[in-house]
Amino acid sequence: MIKNKIVAINILLFGLTIIFVLFSFFSKPFIKSFVLRSGEMENAEAFKQQFIITFSRPMNKDSVVSNFFIDPAIDGNFSWAQDTLFFTPESTLKYGQVYEIRISNQALDIYGKQLSREFNREIKTKPYQYIFIGNDNRLILGSMSGGQTDLAPDRKVAKYYYSREAKSIIYIVKQEYQTDTEIYYIDDLNTPKSQLILDNYKNVRNLAFSANGKNLYFQADVPAEEADGKSGTKKIINQKLFMYSVPEQAVKEVILPEALSNFRRYWLANSDEAFIFNSFDNAYYLKLINDNSQVLLGDYGDYGGSNLMVDKFVFTNKRYADYDSGIIFFDGQAKIINQAEEIGALPSINDDGALVSYSYVLKSYLTKAKLANYNVRVVDVETGKTTFTTLGENIGFMESNFSPDSKYLTVEKDEKQSDIHYVSDNYGDHIYYPIKDEPDYWDDKITTIFYDLSIGKKTNKIVDGYDLQWIY
Repeated sequence: MIKNKIVAINILLFGLTIIFVLFSFFSKPFIKSFVLRSGEMENAEAFKQQFIITFSRPMNKDSVVSNFFIDPAIDGNFSWAQDTLFFTPESTLKYGQVYEIRISNQALDIYGKQLSREFNREIKTKPYQYIFIGNDNRLILGSMSGGQTDLAPDRKVAKYYYSREAKSIIYIVKQEYQTDTEIYYIDDLNTPKSQLILDNYKNVRNLAFSANGKNLYFQADVPAEEADGKSGTKKIINQKLFMYSVPEQAVKEVILPEALSNFRRYWLANSDEAFIFNSFDNAYYLKLINDNSQVLLGDYGDYGGSNLMVDKFVFTNKRYADYDSGIIFFDGQAKIINQAEEIGALPSINDDGALVSYSYVLKSYLTKAKLANYNVRVVDVETGKTTFTTLGENIGFMESNFSPDSKYLTVEKDEKQSDIHYVSDNYGDHIYYPIKDEPDYWDDKITTIFYDLSIGKKTNKIVDGYDLQWIY
């Protein structure tokens, strides 16, 4: 009896297998699902996007790829995981753009059967978005298509730090140098998720947010005896670097090489492993620390930024030392970017490391203690040629910033800051004061101007605020 049941089950399974094979042979494949790695069809992310397409059965990969189309056309890479196709664009998609993804019914499966029907799907990427601090100290999320959102209602924000990967923000309500600094955390650009409190640290300052949004780094002063675990009465202060883990809500010290025990400032180069240190030990220098290796970048250096791959940096060298300030591009070797007849400052770099922008003034415009007629220049790193300049607009000594796709350049402008004196302190820092002793001089409003680099012209978009960062 049992033997007969086993035989019957085997016959049934064999029959089902035959049916499946016949069905696979005579039926046509179809697309089971189409999803995006990030965002929705009508609000898709433009940065680090991926199209994921799952078929009903194994496909002829070459046939699918040759019948895959995107309009407007974009370059990308194909990969497979069983019956699922992944298309990864090589670069950032256009913002606010409608894309049509199409797979022709000429695409074949492994049995030579055509796709049951042509596949069409439209997606629309998000508009350009950015964060900035308004002149009323509000933290604002804005868009090129219009509209603004107050990210920190009823709070005056002194500084913020944005994580590109996590799309989260840490912002400071009070000034960084106050011991009672209030630090808040915004998860995914939504309402404040939690409050971060740093207790028992003096002079909390110079914060940096990791790319993944998990770690907050900050600089603080501690007595040397306390740091070394010794007792004593000497009032010796060491600068230490600490890390606050957002998930763990805990603080620990970042152990640095002995040579950097007396650093002045630091920057986090879009990675938890790559630090830029601005140190002084009778000489003021800039060092790159990556995987415990050290690279001396230059004297009197000031880090300007790095691309997302953290393999290309830009910084100033000998900042204002004898009016000889150079913009240096570094990708393992140093290359001077600015022109010989000008002084450069405040550099920034786009994400693929191909373009550098910086504020500059011609040496011929200088008198003994006056800087004037500052503008912004964009340079192609490979050719060394200028691709854009605000020459004639007298922007002032202000910062610039590339959009994720480098289509736009934002430039801060203060009408009065182009007419200033400066003096230098013992560390090479610059201190500005106005030519005219106006009591409300530093209450000037700063505007951020948007330039379209594709046509080399100023747009009609102007933001009443500063410290603008693009959302990726």
